[in-house]
Amino acid sequence: MDNSSVKPGTATRKPTPAEARRSAKNDRKRAGQEAARLAAVARRRRNAGLGVGLGVIAIVGVIVLITTLGGTPAKKTTASQPTASTSASAAPAPTSGPQAATEEPTPAAFTPNVPAGESSKFKTKPVVKAGTGTLADLTTKILIKGTGTAIKSGDSIRADYVGVSYADGTEFDSSWKDGQDFTTVIGAGKVIKGWDQALIGVKAGTRIQIDVPEALAYQGQAGYPPGALRFVVDVLVVTPAA
Repeated sequence: MDNSSVKPGTATRKPTPAEARRSAKNDRKRAGQEAARLAAVARRRRNAGLGVGLGVIAIVGVIVLITTLGGTPAKKTTASQPTASTSASAAPAPTSGPQAATEEPTPAAFTPNVPAGESSKFKTKPVVKAGTGTLADLTTKILIKGTGTAIKSGDSIRADYVGVSYADGTEFDSSWKDGQDFTTVIGAGKVIKGWDQALIGVKAGTRIQIDVPEALAYQGQAGYPPGALRFVVDVLVVTPAA
């Protein structure tokens, strides 16, 4: 056999290590490209199937919607509306006023602890009106005359009262609003000067109106009105100092 056409060494030469690495690298590259191609084909097939499925679902949804709306809408609308009896049972009408159901209950009326034998009028809150003109001096007026113990300086009293502005009659303080009788000592600086002076000698069982000029009132004390004041005081009990 004539081997003259064969290049020397080509039939038996082994690849160098560098050539082997390049060959292996190329093989891996080709394998990776083939795997990527196959994966892309698989994705396209899945997407195509998913598109078909979604299309089928959309078509079914449209059919169901058309079927639902194509019935008897007049009957469905009527059925969805509450009847008159249903509305009445679900939302009963308020017993008084448009918002009676949300209004807070009125608290029980305050009943003063009036001693036995004293005037029953002490159980009713007095109506106190504004004064007239300009008040310059401390003035008192007996509205109900008592016959009990007369108040002396240092005595304790239990009383009810209403206090208003002398100028316009606006109420600013009241034991009736607090819901309990007021207890204090007279003539010891526990109350305003107008009370300390006006109540000395007043007997238990007396309802007295006291007009207090500004100089004997709160004199700018925080939380109290300026100017002259008018009080109506019910002296219920007088307890002499020990």
